[in-house]
Order: sequence, then structure tokens, then C-alpha cells
Amino acid sequence: TDVQVTAQKIQTTHQLDKSQLIENRTFKRFAKKLFSKTFYVTQALNLCIMLIALFGLWVSFLTLGRKQLQPMAVLQTLGVTQRQLLGAKILQAALIILATFMLALPLGLSLGWVLLSYVMPIAFGWTMPVTIHWLQLALFAGFIFLLALLISTLPLIKLTRGSVADNVARL
Repeated sequence: TDVQVTAQKIQTTHQLDKSQLIENRTFKRFAKKLFSKTFYVTQALNLCIMLIALFGLWVSFLTLGRKQLQPMAVLQTLGVTQRQLLGAKILQAALIILATFMLALPLGLSLGWVLLSYVMPIAFGWTMPVTIHWLQLALFAGFIFLLALLISTLPLIKLTRGSVADNVARL
């Protein structure tokens, strides 16, 4: 009932020094402060993962571009302009990126829920509520989508700039 009386009883019973007994709210404040600092590391790791993923996307489009030269040359021979070809390739890249997002976002949210609901209580004996900031998530997803589209567009611009003869000569 009284914190001071209870603290005194615990000190006496277990022969503890006053400095060895910490109030719960002090401990919680310290734990929250320490826990909030771990998010800096998480954000840095997320940034590294995003950069690696974008680099992988860029390399994939560079590699796949070589295999697309023949179909692109055929399309250019049939009268498709370089601008139309670039537009079609950007649309194709946008659909690939959008499909990836449509799979990754629910999977990431589900994984976070499982970690907070099951893993943390088992591993640490406590959990925290799942809070999703939808606006921040949408802004971040939109930014990454545009960045991924830009990254994938750079190799496509290089591919569609060449003439039919140049593309066929590269085969």
C-alpha cells in the first residue's frame, strides 16, 4: 500500500542497500529511454537494407536489359517509337515494383505483429502494443516506390536510346 514501507520491508528482508532498490517508474523510464535509442540502430539498418535492395534492382534491370534487346529491336522495326517503348518499359517496371510492394507490406506487417505478440513475450516476458502510423507508412512506401522506379528507369533509358540497327548489332 505504501511504497516507502514496502521498500523498507524488502530492504530489511533481503539485506539490501538502499541503492540496490529501484522504483518501478524509475526503471521503466530508464528502459524506455534505452529502448528508444535502439530505434536509431534499426533505422540505420533499414536504410542500409533499402540501399542494397535498390542497388539490386538497378543491377537486375541492367542485366535483364541485355536480354530485352531483341524484342525491343523487333518492336522498333514494327514502328514503335523510342518514347513509346520507354513508356511501356517504365510501366512494366512500375507493375513489377507495385506487385513487390503488395506482397512485402502485408508480409512485413504480419511479421511485426507475430514478433510483438508471440516472440517478445516468450523471449523477454513483455510486449508492447502494435501501432501502425498509416500516413508515415504510406509516405515511406510512396517515396521508396518513386525511388525504385527512378532506379529502374535509368537502365531502361539507356536501352531505349539506341536505334534499331544499334540494338540488333549488340545481339
